[in-house]
Amino acid sequence: MSGANEKKGVLAKTGRAARLVVGSPSVAVGATSIRDGYSLLRTLWGIVRRKPEAEDGFQVDESGRIDIVATAEVYDVSPAAVEIYLQNQQARTYQRAWAAALIGACLLAAWIIVGLSGSWRSQTLVTAIEMMPFWFALGLYILQNGWMNWQFRQRRKAGMLAYIREADTLFPKRS
Repeated sequence: MSGANEKKGVLAKTGRAARLVVGSPSVAVGATSIRDGYSLLRTLWGIVRRKPEAEDGFQVDESGRIDIVATAEVYDVSPAAVEIYLQNQQARTYQRAWAAALIGACLLAAWIIVGLSGSWRSQTLVTAIEMMPFWFALGLYILQNGWMNWQFRQRRKAGMLAYIREADTLFPKRS
C-alpha cells in the first residue's frame, strides 16, 4: 500500500514540477508581473499629474500667495495657528536640509580618505562611482527642502524655476 502512495506522491511531485517549468503562457510571459507593474505606473502617473495646490492643503489667492485667513477658515483654526504651522514647517525644512548636507559631507570626507589611503583597484573605482547617484539624490533632497523653505518664508506657492530664479540663496534659511 505504501508503494502506491509513494508512486502517487512521486507522480504528483513530477506533475507539479512540470507545471512549474512549463506552466501556462501567462506564467511564462509574466502576465501577473506586467499587470502589477502597469498598475504601479498608473498610480505613479496619477501622483505626478496631481496639482501642487491639492497636495499641501494651503489656500492660495490669485497671485499665488498663501491666504492665511482662508486656510484658517478651511481647517477651522485661528490665523495665528496657521502662521505657527508655517514657521514650524520652515524650521523643519531647514533642519532636514542641514542634516542631509552633514551626511553628504561626512560621506564625502570618508570617500576622500579611502580614496587617498587605499590602492585603486577596479572594485574601488566601481564603489566610488556608485556613490555619485547617492550624492546627487542628497543634493536634490537639499534643493527640495530649500524650495519648500523658500515657499514657507515667502508665504507663496511657486514652482521650482521661480525659486531658482528669485531666491537669494538655494540653501534654506532659518527665518
